[in-house]
Amino acid sequence: MPTEPLPELAPDFVPFATAALDFHRAINMPVAPVAAGRAELDSLHAHAVALYGLLDAHAVRTTPVARAEGDHLRACRIRLWQAAEHLHAAFHAAPAPAPTGSPPRGRAGPGWPRGRPNSPCASAT
Repeated sequence: MPTEPLPELAPDFVPFATAALDFHRAINMPVAPVAAGRAELDSLHAHAVALYGLLDAHAVRTTPVARAEGDHLRACRIRLWQAAEHLHAAFHAAPAPAPTGSPPRGRAGPGWPRGRPNSPCASAT
């Protein structure tokens, strides 16, 4: 098994994703204290889950050849999943748009979240 990192086979897009997040924060974050909206929370949740997937792939590949590094990646992956769970909970705690119809029978009442994240990974959390 190789213990050295593999050569770059394709462009690394992670720096672009990081720059996009930094740019989004600099341009779109209001100065005044304002709660995050459901769309923002949903996007952040999707981003956290995508980053979880990337870290998971690295942890699986790294652990057999570099145990200590792999353990750190696995710990990071777990904490990132916990962060995604908190983003999911924040989404449900955020005010929902006004309902356009009646909720499903037996599904209305205090404590029942209205709406769900629009991300494809919503069923995973």
